[in-house]
Amino acid sequence: TGDQLKSDSSVDMYKRVLLMGCRCIEIDCFDGPDNDPEVYHKKSLTSHIKFKDVIGAVAEVGFKTSPYPIIISLEMHCSHRQQEVIANLCIAALG
Repeated sequence: TGDQLKSDSSVDMYKRVLLMGCRCIEIDCFDGPDNDPEVYHKKSLTSHIKFKDVIGAVAEVGFKTSPYPIIISLEMHCSHRQQEVIANLCIAALG
């Protein structure tokens, strides 16, 4: 919600940029507890949010203002097990 060093992370920021017409987003993915991947900025004090909430937000608002494709860059720092979780969440949310 502010900067990439110490601010709170927010699913609403992903929604906001997509609703403003942004067609390219980066999601920094990390292993989370209980096999539930998280999103945050590496080597920073930002808060952690759930990957499933971020990809759900992309599915919810991604095509409300534009029919054009969205490029999703996954900066992957997850184990193979949580990469599988992320793949399944993407398929479930985006088809």
